[in-house]
Amino acid sequence: MTILIECREWLKRTYGRFSLYIRAGIRFITGVAVFMLITYKLGYMARLNNPVVPLILAMLCTFLPMSLTAVAAIALLLAHLYALSMEIALVMLVIFLILYLIYYRFAPKYSIVLLLTPIAFCFHVPYVIPILLGLAATPVAALPTALGCIVYYLLHYIAQYGQNAASATTTPTVQKYVFVFGSALKDPGLYLCLGSFILALFVVYFIRSRSIDNAWTIAIVVGTILQLVCFLVGNFAMDISFGTVEVIVGNVLSLAVGMIVQFFCFHVDYLRTEYVQFEDDEYYYYVKAVPKVSITKREKTVKRINVQEHARPGASRQREKNRVREME
Repeated sequence: MTILIECREWLKRTYGRFSLYIRAGIRFITGVAVFMLITYKLGYMARLNNPVVPLILAMLCTFLPMSLTAVAAIALLLAHLYALSMEIALVMLVIFLILYLIYYRFAPKYSIVLLLTPIAFCFHVPYVIPILLGLAATPVAALPTALGCIVYYLLHYIAQYGQNAASATTTPTVQKYVFVFGSALKDPGLYLCLGSFILALFVVYFIRSRSIDNAWTIAIVVGTILQLVCFLVGNFAMDISFGTVEVIVGNVLSLAVGMIVQFFCFHVDYLRTEYVQFEDDEYYYYVKAVPKVSITKREKTVKRINVQEHARPGASRQREKNRVREME
């Protein structure tokens, strides 16, 4: 455990020294993943269907806030949709404007959540998102999580429509809307994800913000079990395509990720808990103080050894005799 704590302290010091570059790297990696996902899922505009375009956009977004990265992702998405169908692109533009105004009003600092949620769906690990947000964010983060789920399902059905439209000659506008937006709104998987993720996020946040012992551990375990039960019950009760093995593996992974986050952000020693009581003119205060688990940096002591003196044992004695003669 001491080695792990030393590694944690080293990582914290390293992040403190190079936080500017690490954040820029995170923005670049997130931008590459988002833009590549849009190009891979859609890719209807030939001029933008090039791996160089996502890299260039990601490099530009490295020096911009995450909110502008989300705007760039929406612009790239609309460009591909315009090449597929102008009507769908216009409707999606209106939807994105409404969603972005709602998001910007209530949760502007959680832009990365809006981007990471569709990516987590593509890697079949969306169960990690609510656990992490419940530990490191506030309940307001449920809004960008829900918007990310909606965006992913819309992209999923738009990609299906693109595959069907490639084989068909002409498709009426009404059928386009019905297939894309009607299918997304009727999909029970969307509502299962929204309900399970928001419920897990609220439960994890509520438990970990309590003053009980091992609050973070209890929150992670309860949130993971809650998600697992919701998805398993949803699979059996409704005709949903979430695989049982995928759900179990994803929730186990979310449990492991939550424990890692706890180790780095909230590693405390409950055995040394102290209770403090004091008062002022108006209130009595009862404070519970739990010390963090940390270790001090090892100090290195350097011992200088004179090789010549050790090589000649009588050298120091002769030096003392000479010093006495000079004093006489």
